[in-house]
Amino acid sequence: MNDIRKEVARGWEEERKWEGNAAYSISELSFPEMVGTYAEDMAGLSGVDNLWGGDTNEAQSLLGSYAVKYEVKSVDPDGSLVVRYTLTNDTDMESALPGYWGWQERLNHDRGPGRDIKEAMTWTERIGPDGEPRE
Repeated sequence: MNDIRKEVARGWEEERKWEGNAAYSISELSFPEMVGTYAEDMAGLSGVDNLWGGDTNEAQSLLGSYAVKYEVKSVDPDGSLVVRYTLTNDTDMESALPGYWGWQERLNHDRGPGRDIKEAMTWTERIGPDGEPRE
């Protein structure tokens, strides 16, 4: 989300862009980056990283890749933006397996144990002109 926040702030600064779409995609990473991300995600989700004071973002670890629609709701006098985000994601068997090579797609299914889960989350937050979260 940090990159998406910066994208929102940049879009506002350059174009006064009130709304748009952004995404975070693991499949755009190189193979070594994918392996590292998968290992970090599994350590975070299992709680193992807490043994050495890890700071894994468990929500992002669970979501993996996701799409975000954003809307600038207002602008504060100090230039901060109040932004509403709507994040959508499908958690499925493909998401649970490392590699992201497409063959996992055949394991996705709509019924029974391990079925696909469709998530949607909406929240509003304030970000500064630099894209950093503000109180």
